[in-house]
Amino acid sequence: MRVDRRAILEFMMGFITALCAWALGLLLYPLLLELDDYQKYVLIAVLLSAYLFILRRNIKRRKKEKKTKEVM
Repeated sequence: MRVDRRAILEFMMGFITALCAWALGLLLYPLLLELDDYQKYVLIAVLLSAYLFILRRNIKRRKKEKKTKEVM
């Protein structure tokens, strides 16, 4: 299996993103404990919608890349 530069960079960015998310979760956990139920549901809805937006954007980008590869 050949590993190219892009695959290594994507792995490193994923690792850095996960590390940042873990650190933010660790720092913000005491604040999350103070939220009431309604605020927690709103926060979950906002985070889920942001996740789905980013996921949709990445799928579109990959389809576009696949299409350009097919044309070449």
